[in-house]
Amino acid sequence: SGGPDVYIGGIRDRNRALNGDVVIVQPKPQNEWKIIKENVLNHIARYPEEKDLFGLTKVPEPPPVEPLKVTPNEATVVLCALSSELPGESVVIPVKDSEETVDNVEQRIMKDTQKVNSRKFNSADGNIKPVCVAPHELEEDLSGESDTNSVEDYEAELEFVEDFDNLKIVDKSLKKNLKKVDAKFKTEGKQGKNEGKGEIKKKMPFEYIKRKPEEMDFDLELISKHPENQCVFTIDPSTARDLDDAVSCIPLGDDRYRIGVHIADVSFFVKENTPLDSAASHRGTSVYLVQKVVPMLPRLLCEQLCSLNPGEDRLAFSVEWVVNGEGDIEEEWFGRSVIKSCAKLAYEHAQSIIENPGKNDWAQNELPEIQKPFTIHDVCGVVTNLQKIACSLRQRRHAYGALRLDLPRIGWTLDRETGMPTGFRIYQLKDSNRLIEELMLLANMAVARKIYTTFPDVTLLRCHPPPQELMLQEVAQCLASIGIHVDTSSSGSLQNSLHRYYGVRSELPKLNPDDEDWAAVGRAIVMTNLIAKPMVVAKYISAGVKKEPSEFRHYALAVPLYTHFTSPIRRYPDLIVHRLLASSLGYCEKPRWDAKSLHKVAERCNDRKATAKMVGDLSSEMFLGLFIKTVGSIATRGVVLQVLDRSVDVVLLNSGLIKRKLPLKKLTHESQCGIGTLTLVWDNGPNLTDLVQVLTIFSMVEVRLEEGESALKFSAILVKPETLE
Repeated sequence: SGGPDVYIGGIRDRNRALNGDVVIVQPKPQNEWKIIKENVLNHIARYPEEKDLFGLTKVPEPPPVEPLKVTPNEATVVLCALSSELPGESVVIPVKDSEETVDNVEQRIMKDTQKVNSRKFNSADGNIKPVCVAPHELEEDLSGESDTNSVEDYEAELEFVEDFDNLKIVDKSLKKNLKKVDAKFKTEGKQGKNEGKGEIKKKMPFEYIKRKPEEMDFDLELISKHPENQCVFTIDPSTARDLDDAVSCIPLGDDRYRIGVHIADVSFFVKENTPLDSAASHRGTSVYLVQKVVPMLPRLLCEQLCSLNPGEDRLAFSVEWVVNGEGDIEEEWFGRSVIKSCAKLAYEHAQSIIENPGKNDWAQNELPEIQKPFTIHDVCGVVTNLQKIACSLRQRRHAYGALRLDLPRIGWTLDRETGMPTGFRIYQLKDSNRLIEELMLLANMAVARKIYTTFPDVTLLRCHPPPQELMLQEVAQCLASIGIHVDTSSSGSLQNSLHRYYGVRSELPKLNPDDEDWAAVGRAIVMTNLIAKPMVVAKYISAGVKKEPSEFRHYALAVPLYTHFTSPIRRYPDLIVHRLLASSLGYCEKPRWDAKSLHKVAERCNDRKATAKMVGDLSSEMFLGLFIKTVGSIATRGVVLQVLDRSVDVVLLNSGLIKRKLPLKKLTHESQCGIGTLTLVWDNGPNLTDLVQVLTIFSMVEVRLEEGESALKFSAILVKPETLE
């Protein structure tokens, strides 16, 4: 129409209007107008009399602007105007409510159209509305962030607590609780957040993305070709994207095998004393929530360059042994290597192979794609042999006094499009999990011996102190008073005592109500919780600041030396251990740190690991609250863990969580030999005798989980028993 141009201040003010749409423009209050200097000067040069319109002289304060009202059937698009002219017609958007302000309409529309974890695509010419597509509907190379953006996002989130600002409503509540858990993240993060800002992206090894390992700038003579042409593959959770460990096994005849553990060589990419190293050191660990992972390293590294993806050459640190079928180790070898995984197996795939050792006719959808020249037969043979060796190694460890305490943990099923919970279960450890666990333990123990022998003063170890003796004795006396005798003289004797109640295996019975004795399951969970209470948390230590070698010992594993080597993508201590191993093998100079500086790093990693665990547990409990809010109350069974004077602690058998219940009408508390007894009186109505229920340790109860008073919280209510034995 020949009038002045209109300035639209961003996507919110554009309100989804597209190129070619005819709209009504509603000016914002004059004090919110934006001045484009170049346009203003050109305009004044042509029309000097309009100088006052642009605020170059004092402009009176405009009167308050009433919220624009819209009818039940339409809402006017609100834009920002440079002049007071209002050309054109309106774009209308259906509105369900009777009468709303434009701000309310905008907020509701944005909320309704928001999709969790979706990817937004814009047309090249701007004439087509943006489209949101769920990740599982995309090609693999479209479903993630670009390499550059992943580093920029990582830089912007050096303090991982702030990462929760960008999550959805579940995580906003989680963030508040997270900051209560550990205030150190808020204070230390501010110091490290801007340190080296921009330097991480500059120094990231982008040049390695499309290059093969043999083209990179290191001495190939230091790279052993030992694992080349071996059937090497990964076994991880089905949702894993950071694959940092692979395994192999070659039969040598006479019941002898060469087995290998191959760990991603993160230390090649994350150099010491670089901005990226400082950021990883500050985070200390990846944080695993129900619906999200906050990674320690940029996704470019943890999901691409370092991840042992199938069909791609990758740098690794390898540890190999020659063992026999009884688990006797005859030879041991360490070295840097170049490996190419032939398959990405999930634990479910490996479990199917273990349960069907002689099966040859695998359907195409039963196992993942196997990279040539290897076949399904090759992979099945490796898994079967490794399972045999792992069983022998486990038996040998327990014979030497190892202790295993399995506490139930909850697993979730999420909607792929919305990310909302659709179900939960107790996560079951199977033979495939234990196979990988056994090989990782073997590698960690071997590397601990290697680096401590070479650098006894600057080695990072993981120790597990003995349990608190007095508390453990109180637990033993408590159990003895009800006929359960536990020998607490050593980790091995404690494990043998548990075996008498668990059976031959050293883990909890399966929680399957169709074919298991729920009372037996409950007793096993209570015993495990009681014995776990006196246990001291394992921690990272600097060997050089300890006076006695006995302080290095790992109580639960019953070994003198132990460390973490097998997860450098998600744990900073493993990265330190990789640098120590590289130096011990002559690949690089001795690390520059001393025992005291390493001690500070170890303490920070201990704090980060503890906080990450608490946050993960809190995330799971919050999702259970969200699930109950969605589906309504849930009935479940529980077992009494502890009786207090006016309440009881109950372990929920469907989740492993411990909730405190408040009794009802009348109660009487008694205690004998440390065992409390609570007598509850249930009201049966005016014409019936009250029902009396006696609760003590191991008592089975019915519980109803209900939505709590605050958001994402839930409460557990004791259900009145129908009959009492």
